[in-house]
Amino acid sequence: MTPLVLDFTDPARTAWAPGGHRPLRTSLWRPAGAELWPVVLLSHGTGGSARSLAWLAEALVDAGWAVLAVDHHGNTATQDYQPAAFVRAWERPLDLSRALDQALSLDLGLDPSRVVACGFSIGGYTAAALCGVRVQRLLFEALVSGQIPLPAVPEFPGLARELRQLWEQDPDGFLAGCEGDVSDARVRAAVLLSPGIGDLLDLDSLEQVQCPVLILSGGADDTTPAEANADVYAKHIPAAQHVCLGERVVHYDLLDAATPGERTALHRLAARLTVQFLGSFAGPDEAARPSANQQIRSSPSDPGATTRTAG
Repeated sequence: MTPLVLDFTDPARTAWAPGGHRPLRTSLWRPAGAELWPVVLLSHGTGGSARSLAWLAEALVDAGWAVLAVDHHGNTATQDYQPAAFVRAWERPLDLSRALDQALSLDLGLDPSRVVACGFSIGGYTAAALCGVRVQRLLFEALVSGQIPLPAVPEFPGLARELRQLWEQDPDGFLAGCEGDVSDARVRAAVLLSPGIGDLLDLDSLEQVQCPVLILSGGADDTTPAEANADVYAKHIPAAQHVCLGERVVHYDLLDAATPGERTALHRLAARLTVQFLGSFAGPDEAARPSANQQIRSSPSDPGATTRTAG
């Protein structure tokens, strides 16, 4: 399934390099037909791309959703990496909101009244931020200044050194907008796949989230361990549900399979739970359905998946 690629830009923000308007290369997957389709805003992980989540986009299309996924400028494998883009996570929700604005201005069959968000890793934070989650400036300042160690970023060796240099050149400018509200009132629900930066979040903002949220995590994830990430979102978001996809599931198991279009058993499980959960709030058929947690308990075909309760 080949997406339509839309080369949007955001004139309100400049590109990291070499200048000009911020590029918002957007992939659109959508069902055939002339209906108005509900929309999933899909956010990839650090250094990834929209195509890395094609397995999920295609499953959502099969279920009657349109999917808009942005290659986040400077933090995507489709472009040169930019160090600032690896830490200014609060820019990512704006990418999706601006892409949605422009997509809705075209005749693409997208329903503005039925919009949800989904993301993997730092993209999980991105989806949560669209629902109102914010980060703490003091913690980000400590991170980029070297007061607390930056976790290893395999996609960008030497990132910590470059971030510190950028921060020292312009401390206030580098973190401008850090604590801002980047939520989008159009987003009605969210799914977070192995979400990250749980230790940098404003806990009060989590507790104010009104959107229903499903969190899917892996029991063997040592990149974004559930205890410091998924559990934090689940504990503090009032309407959150948390499902562990299996005790042996690691972080990068949720990326696309080696063969384009292939879906592993894990992909099929995660996609099914995502479709069921989102469909309860804004899907093609909004009739009452079981929650993701209820479905997990009633499905003998998923012996490794369990509902997780954050302490």
